[in-house]
Formats: sequence, C-alpha cells, structure tokens
Amino acid sequence: GSSKIPQVRDLLAERFRKPLKSDLNPDEIVALGAARMGVQFTPSLGPELRDGVDLKLGAPAAGQSQATAPDIIDVVSHTLGIGLKDDVYDALIPKDHAIPHEVTRSGYTTAEDDQRSVWIPVYQGDNPKASLNHKIGEVVVDGLEPRRKGEHKFDVTFALDEKGIFAGRILHVQTQRSEPVKLHRGE
Repeated sequence: GSSKIPQVRDLLAERFRKPLKSDLNPDEIVALGAARMGVQFTPSLGPELRDGVDLKLGAPAAGQSQATAPDIIDVVSHTLGIGLKDDVYDALIPKDHAIPHEVTRSGYTTAEDDQRSVWIPVYQGDNPKASLNHKIGEVVVDGLEPRRKGEHKFDVTFALDEKGIFAGRILHVQTQRSEPVKLHRGE
C-alpha cells in the first residue's frame, strides 16, 4: 500500500538508485502470492463449498506454463543459533532455509574446569556477536560432575516444523540427559 504514495516511491528510487517498476499493482501481487500459497496448503479438514463453483487456483500466470510457474516454499525468516564463550554466535539454522528443518550439531563442551552447569542462550539474528542478536530463549544444564574443561560433551538440536514452530534441546552426551530450550514469553 505504501508503495502507491508518490513520496514513498521517490524515496525508494533515491535510496536504491534505480527506477521503480510501476506497471504492477502491489495489491494484485500480494493476492497472487496468497493464492499460490493457498493452492499448496493442505487443510486438516476439507472445505465446505456450498455454491458448487469449482475453485481454479494455482493456474499459471498469463504466458507461463505450469512447468515454469515458481514454487512457493516457507523459509526461516531469521537465523537461529546459540551464544558461546566470548560472545561468539554459532548459527545453526540459517535465514532463508526451507522449513520444515531439523539440525543437530555436536562438539560443544564445557569452557572451564569443574563446571557444574552450563547456560546456553538461544538467539535469532545475523550478527557474529551473540549479544547483538535478539535473545529468544535459553537452556540450563545443571548437576554436572566436576571435570576438566572440555570433558563434558553436548549436542544441540534445533527444529522448525512445517508451521515454523521452533523446538530446541541440548543433550548431555555422557548422561544422555536432554533439556529443552525454554523460549521467552511471547516468542
């Protein structure tokens, strides 16, 4: 809608140093995208069509064959990862990756001698410094036996289901104890 405002159009053209394509109606583009998403949606209940009219969604655009029609897939909107020692951000699921998706990464260890717990913050964002990303949750693994640094091993699993719902867990390899990521309220 805002792209129809002349001043907004001028600012965008100035910002990107390119002329704006103005022969397309933004409302129609959004409606077309929604219709294509609707075609790929599989509802859990069948539709109730009372008027007997067949829906003809998913037809290719004018001049476009079904074979060349673009596929629309859901993707991760923000990179998801964990914070490590020295404010390092380790991205586990990159932005724009297709969902559903699950990843497990091994090789995490304690950072100090005699650690009895580990605290792992979970972030979304793309900054290499963990603290400059948006913290969405955390997990604490308590009750570790005192050992030298690096002796406790952890696997981290992040998953996004087909609806984009996040679930994460940390597995303490030696005990096979798994702790879920606790998301902050409203996330």
